[in-house]
Amino acid sequence: MPASQETEVVEKEWFDELTTPLNACSLETYFPIPRDDDISCNDSSNKLSDIPLVVGCYQLNDSPNTESDDDADSKTSAATTSSPSRCGELRLHMISQPTTSKAEMKFGDASCILQMESGILDGKWKRRKRNDYNEQTTTTHNVQSPLFASACASGRIHIHSLTKKKCTINSTPCLTHLASSEVQDDSGLCLSLAWNDYLNESDDQIVSSYSKGEVAIHQVSYSEVDTNDTKLQLEEVNRWRAHTLFGCLSEVWTCSFLRGVDNVVLSGADDI
Repeated sequence: MPASQETEVVEKEWFDELTTPLNACSLETYFPIPRDDDISCNDSSNKLSDIPLVVGCYQLNDSPNTESDDDADSKTSAATTSSPSRCGELRLHMISQPTTSKAEMKFGDASCILQMESGILDGKWKRRKRNDYNEQTTTTHNVQSPLFASACASGRIHIHSLTKKKCTINSTPCLTHLASSEVQDDSGLCLSLAWNDYLNESDDQIVSSYSKGEVAIHQVSYSEVDTNDTKLQLEEVNRWRAHTLFGCLSEVWTCSFLRGVDNVVLSGADDI
């Protein structure tokens, strides 16, 4: 390549780095998206002092070594039926917002670590406020707290809210579990998900994709339990086979709603 066309490589310095015990598969920071008629998100008094960041972790554990004193056939059978297990966790970090453009940012210690039922492959914050929010009548617990949805290798979707754990001295930010989806038979791993944040007038929904070629839509609904609590429910309303490769179901690695269109979703997989 001629010298005039060479691309200059500029080395960047890291502000900070973090090593997680398990493999980090997703990393999401929370910034609310204001609606066109919502000025509260632009009000500096309503902004979070720290930036919530969630790292979703995944690890595939080796199959247990199953041995038998019987003949070789029993050993072969045990090795065939045993399968590797998966473990995962959600790690919440609260990052101080920089005071200047050159201020260094640090991960700091995790304020909350949740051991999950299986590996976490993706996670997304719900960034837009609900349209039916009324400051005079709606409590800030659960519904108006930032919501985080995670895609689990078990096939489930989990939703947590960002709350504060009260203690004697101060309040520590933490993730509180609100709801989980049901596991469909032989649905495979839940690989990715997305909220319908860019559809202003729609009910809250999550689109998710799976390792066996499927895409699903889950409805998120809210019901008031009492004056201080709101119950969240996660219900699957649609599922279809979206991708195949050479006649076989293929992994659907990513999915999303189409901005501004309430009846179209996008998905990407290994098919050709």
